[in-house]
Amino acid sequence: MKISLKWLNDFVKIDDVPAEELARLLTLKTAETEGIYSKEKYFSKIFTCRIIKAEKISEKYFKCRVISDKEYTVISGAPNTKVGLITFHVKPTGMIDGVTIATKSINGEISEGMLLSGRELGINSDHSGLFKLPEDTKIGVDIGTFTDFYDNVIEIDNKSLTHRPDLWGIYGFSREIKAILGREKNNPELFDPQTIMDLPPFPVEIDDREKCYRYVGVKVDNIKIEQSPLNIQIRLANTDHVPRNLIVDLTNYVMTEIGQPLHTFDGDIIKKIVVDSMKEETNFTTLDKVERRLPAGILMIKNLNTPIAIAGIMGGGNSDIKNDSKSLFLESANFDASHIRRMSTKLGLRTDSSSRFEKSLDPENALTGALRYLSLLKNFQKDIKISSSITDINYNPFKKNTIVTDYNYIKKMIGIEIKNETIKNILTSLEFDVEEDKDSIKITAPTYRSTKDISIKEDIVEEVVRIYGFNNVKPVLPRLHITAPIKNILDEKENSIKQILTYKYGLNEVDSHPWYDEKFLKRINFKLTDEIQIKNPITVDNRFLQKSLLPVLLKFSFENLKYFDQFSLYEFGKIFYNNTETENLGIIIVDKKTKNQDERTFLKLKLIVNDIFEILTGKEPEYKTPFQYQLINPSISSNIYFKNENGESFYTGYIGNIHPRINSLLDKKVVITFSQIDFEKICSYEKSTKFKHFSMYPQTNLDFSLLKNKKEKFNEFENSIKEFKNELIKDTLIYDIYEGENIPEGYESITIRFTIGSDQRTLTGEEIISFQNDFINFLKNKGYTLR
Repeated sequence: MKISLKWLNDFVKIDDVPAEELARLLTLKTAETEGIYSKEKYFSKIFTCRIIKAEKISEKYFKCRVISDKEYTVISGAPNTKVGLITFHVKPTGMIDGVTIATKSINGEISEGMLLSGRELGINSDHSGLFKLPEDTKIGVDIGTFTDFYDNVIEIDNKSLTHRPDLWGIYGFSREIKAILGREKNNPELFDPQTIMDLPPFPVEIDDREKCYRYVGVKVDNIKIEQSPLNIQIRLANTDHVPRNLIVDLTNYVMTEIGQPLHTFDGDIIKKIVVDSMKEETNFTTLDKVERRLPAGILMIKNLNTPIAIAGIMGGGNSDIKNDSKSLFLESANFDASHIRRMSTKLGLRTDSSSRFEKSLDPENALTGALRYLSLLKNFQKDIKISSSITDINYNPFKKNTIVTDYNYIKKMIGIEIKNETIKNILTSLEFDVEEDKDSIKITAPTYRSTKDISIKEDIVEEVVRIYGFNNVKPVLPRLHITAPIKNILDEKENSIKQILTYKYGLNEVDSHPWYDEKFLKRINFKLTDEIQIKNPITVDNRFLQKSLLPVLLKFSFENLKYFDQFSLYEFGKIFYNNTETENLGIIIVDKKTKNQDERTFLKLKLIVNDIFEILTGKEPEYKTPFQYQLINPSISSNIYFKNENGESFYTGYIGNIHPRINSLLDKKVVITFSQIDFEKICSYEKSTKFKHFSMYPQTNLDFSLLKNKKEKFNEFENSIKEFKNELIKDTLIYDIYEGENIPEGYESITIRFTIGSDQRTLTGEEIISFQNDFINFLKNKGYTLR
């Protein structure tokens, strides 16, 4: 959004305020400014002139004698160069778009400056010839003395205006400047509709009243398609519009000035306006000569039954103003913002009109826009004939928003003491109505602030403080009574386990959604059973809440296997079943780098699970015969149980290797071990912490390597070893598993490490040898062979 300061000065006096200061104030109090464009930095020494002599010196060039503030010799290549033409001349050392124009030789002739086209002036896009000025133009006058050419333009960040539809026009900013500077404001001159009340109304019918709130129209005859007055063209060019002709230019002029989009149709072909939505898809050629496929449901402006414009977005090529048009029909309407935004996005067609309508414009502005256009057109073309009264159909009269609050609330929210009178003056300067009662104030927002912006008490606070000045509010920490939050024990335990998994074992945490990806479930052949279905899923593939963390961790694993050979992942996630949800921990270890890793990865994960239970409960879990789990290899898996102080065992999860058929999906050999633990259930058991003195005497580690038949289940092997009892044992650890050279087929080597010692003395060599012999005899009785 670009704001012309000379145009803004029509409504509020600002010519005594530097542009930089005005931009600073707007940024602090209204909307963020992105920069200031000062035209005088890029253009200078441009004067009106008349060609008094034009001699053709080549096929391309004319040698001209022009009179401006004095006579100059200028070489022109424009085809419309002729004696008597009044145009613009930039004198030597003057600038055009930042380029200094010097006296130079062209075609062997000296040229003092340059005669200018509309494009070179930056007024329009016409470069076909010299810019033509009216015959009554005074000669030798600087362009800045009778036009707004040397303007300062402030560019506003559009994102900061999305909630302020009233600021999509220069007049809207004049209201803000009035309040900020405390100055008077002028209103735009409007046509008096009373003068044409006796004329017949133009026929307009609104069939879709949910998308069209208000429609204002009027027909005007005896119009002329001519160039707009110079200052109109300059103002439009300075605000990023391309002047075309007066009839079209005035629609852009009014839109830029008051923020109301308008559209003019060729009045000779319009019989009756019908506003309705399309019942089916249709092709339609817009003003830019592009044929577009319009969806069913899009709101259209029709001439009887023929579509002639996409409502609020762009007109059609079958009804636009032509060079020979003698009549126009003016449309000024108000449409549903969400519909315009959706259709504009769907068509990929964003216009100045749609960008304003989608902000929820003030419906009252529709009539104002039409009256402003008629006033301007009547001023420039005295002979026009308005052939209808103003047709104004308004099925949705808009109500102003009213908010009841009190001065103390406003002061409390701002945090400083402000006089009641100051608050009231700020609100009235913003054109709010303020009614004071004994204990409250009733504030009524104007319609242009009620469509989207002002609706709650906090909005009133914002209005007061921004005009008062955020810089006048000292930042002070509030005095509040602070109490310590209630500890979330589950979160604390979860964080402690995350520390162990991440830093001790090197696992990587992942985070996912609590629902299944059904496409991936089909890929791994994971069957749904009695999962809870989501009523409003994000997509059709996310309809069911998860009962297992295995599918999502497998999905992450499949992705990571593209880049890594070994990795371990974990996730704390919700599991949903029987209308309940519980926090579970899923861990997955993946290894495609090392051969014969089935039991090794299983034992690695088992060690991690044991550590988790030890930290949370002070005990290791029990491992028992597994249930049947989807995707889990039944021969290398186990249920996980926890035994409480009463000796009761409770199911808490499972551990196991993924079934080998998963390898067929990966096209590579890989070992994947997974465990899922009911974390909430484990955390519900109180950890029984027992303290004992450290032994003052040294301890000894003894390693025993023995052969285990692979057919023997590992938990059965563990339980057998645990049957060995000796008062010297301080700790028992399965230290290593090995299979390969020198190991008989069907067997594996297990290394068990005992830590032995005494709290009363240092062990003697005889005691250590006795322990070794006792354990060796125990192994023989159990049928194990010591390596």
